[in-house]
Amino acid sequence: MIRRSTSMLGTIERIWRYPIKSTGGELLDEAAVDARGLVDDRLYAVRDAEGKFGSGKKTRRFRRMPGLLRLRSRYPGGVVPKGPELLAPDGVPVPDSTLYVRRYLGRNDVEVARQDTVSHFGQLPLSS
Repeated sequence: MIRRSTSMLGTIERIWRYPIKSTGGELLDEAAVDARGLVDDRLYAVRDAEGKFGSGKKTRRFRRMPGLLRLRSRYPGGVVPKGPELLAPDGVPVPDSTLYVRRYLGRNDVEVARQDTVSHFGQLPLSS
């Protein structure tokens, strides 16, 4: 439940964090929030050689990369410093995220990279 002073603003039903932008994420029991949104949300992204980030849409900043949304990502055991774990469409963790994404997308110019200085939300840092 979110409260401001004495008035209730709403009820949180679920909290989802997406460790790698444009992949399915992980359901959380709780999360910290900062100016960038949920802490460690979209901290990693698939980036191409031109510096564009993989997405389900194509804009100046994002490059459409069909298929990313069928993958999932999570922080194993909730431990962020180790980096995210990428899961194939069947839910099996892959040993090397970048190598897997290259084969999966059929592109040798992409990598899974930490992007902590850039926010990756589509419109707002938090959405309902």
